[in-house]
Order: sequence, then C-alpha cells, then structure tokens
Amino acid sequence: MNVKICVGTTCHLMGASTLIESLELLENDLKSKIVIEYATCFSACQGNFTPPVIKINDEFFGNMTPESLRKLIIDKVVEGAEK
Repeated sequence: MNVKICVGTTCHLMGASTLIESLELLENDLKSKIVIEYATCFSACQGNFTPPVIKINDEFFGNMTPESLRKLIIDKVVEGAEK
C-alpha cells in the first residue's frame, strides 16, 4: 500500500510532520505493509480536502491527524487482507 504525505507549505504548517512522525512509530508488521512517499503538493486542498492531505494508493484523505492516519492504515491493511 502506497502512502503519500503532502509536505507542501500549507500541509506542513497544518501538521504533516506529525503524520510523518506517527508513521515512524507504527509497529513493524504495519510498517512492512506500506511504502511511505512524500509529495510537495497534491493541489487537493483547493478542492474538498482540508490540510494536511494524504493519498493512499489512488484515494485522497484530508484533515488528517496522527490518530486518524493510524486508524486509516489499520483499516486499509485489514481491508486488503480480506481480499
């Protein structure tokens, strides 16, 4: 699963660094299932998403917190295991 975190100016100011830190603290079994990448801007916050914005595979998520990111990753990993 590809997890891209926007580290552009607005997302950075709105907490993208806390998202990055939270990914570093994931358990190894979860970390082994994701590929972490960074993007300078998705231009998604000009639409329907509130920063910080992430992209998992081809789906955008906004207004992320470390807690919501962790829950989302766990849900996606479980969802992928059920397929």
